[in-house]
Amino acid sequence: MKRTLSLAALLLCAAFAHPALAQDAPRATLQGRVADLTGRPIAGASVVLRLRADTSVIAGRAVTGPAGEYVITGVPGGSYRATASARGFKPEDEGAELVAGRTSALTFLLEPNEIRQGEGKGRLVGVVVNARTGLPVRGAIATLLVPATDGQPPRRVAVDTTGDRGRFEFEVAAGAYLLSVRAEGFAPATVPAPVIAGVEGALLFVRLLPLAPPPPAGTASLAGRVTDAATGTPLAGAVVS
Repeated sequence: MKRTLSLAALLLCAAFAHPALAQDAPRATLQGRVADLTGRPIAGASVVLRLRADTSVIAGRAVTGPAGEYVITGVPGGSYRATASARGFKPEDEGAELVAGRTSALTFLLEPNEIRQGEGKGRLVGVVVNARTGLPVRGAIATLLVPATDGQPPRRVAVDTTGDRGRFEFEVAAGAYLLSVRAEGFAPATVPAPVIAGVEGALLFVRLLPLAPPPPAGTASLAGRVTDAATGTPLAGAVVS
């Protein structure tokens, strides 16, 4: 069994060491994104791809971009282990079966390290946008709350109002918070908002759904049902004027 593992590792090393061999054989690609448990992208996370049979052999690596995206190209087909890690989060390890000539996708959702309420400070930065248009929402009120505990209601920690770019920002003690956002003409939203000491988390996007516009002033609506006078059976296609 040890001889088989060593042979697999040697074949992978040989493929990277000899360009002619690399050009002859089709290669695989691994791509995806790294985010936290709320779906927020994590920029600057490291993704390392190792041979499953011998994890000391690194087949490729990448660092995530602003949207948490990564791409690892030029990898021979085979069985691998992919590990994503980022400061302030627990690393995650996943299996990856890559096929030569194809692109495989793998998303990592990282769990934050244990957050100790009140130990150190961190920054929370985000943007409020219209869920339908993607445009920033000006004048939204973002309220940071400590979640309810032991029968006590949520406690307000800080409040910020978005400007032209829909941006809000908090610098508060580390902890597990809730972020409540309200804006005129939109349905309110509440999302988890962990703050880690010494770490500025990925940009938090809060998407608000627009409310239906009210009817014009001086108008009214009429609703009802048309039925057969003798039997009470509903009549489809009847015209009411």
